[in-house]
Amino acid sequence: MKNRKSNTSPWQRILGIYILAFFLVAFSFHSGKSRNKFSFKKTQIYKLK
Repeated sequence: MKNRKSNTSPWQRILGIYILAFFLVAFSFHSGKSRNKFSFKKTQIYKLK
């Protein structure tokens, strides 16, 4: 069990880093899109008023 854990730990670490990076990129893209949409909606409402 101990040997198995030591063998898989580096892979898990690499996988975790990749997943974290992917989530960060996806979140940044998503937040940017939502921000643009929000600003667009805001301007539309402002124009309507």
